[in-house]
Amino acid sequence: MIHVVDWGFTCPRDSVVRRQWIEEKKRDTIEKLRQHNLEVECRDFEKVCERIRESYAVFKRPKWLMIAVTKADLFMDDLNEAQAYYHPKVESPFTRILKEQLLDKVGDQHITCRAMPVSAWDMNFEWNGEVVPSNIGGTNEARALFRNFLQALAVLEA
Repeated sequence: MIHVVDWGFTCPRDSVVRRQWIEEKKRDTIEKLRQHNLEVECRDFEKVCERIRESYAVFKRPKWLMIAVTKADLFMDDLNEAQAYYHPKVESPFTRILKEQLLDKVGDQHITCRAMPVSAWDMNFEWNGEVVPSNIGGTNEARALFRNFLQALAVLEA
């Protein structure tokens, strides 16, 4: 199973909702938006863990979980920090859910979990006039991330 996350770098596409989030909900900076998104991501992941547990109880599957940390082009300078936030051996709000809601209940001997950064699209992230520039460093770096992701995935599949 591949679960896709983005380290909080997502925003509503609807311009009315964007305005509401900025003006009414006071998510007026990228960091405030990211913190909100990370909280939502954790709530969503709790539901994913529940479904995996249900599947495992019946089918003894999945045997592995790859957490694809997308939009790596936005945090190349913080790549280790972003990857660690999702890594099962590191403590974070996300991994607390991973451990308590999945690995402790299914057993880490029964399901293997990895987190790997990847970037599918090189694009700046803009929110309320603030910009996080894409800084992947070129096609070769993007391909290297993708190759690393595929190699890690191949090991899980073996």
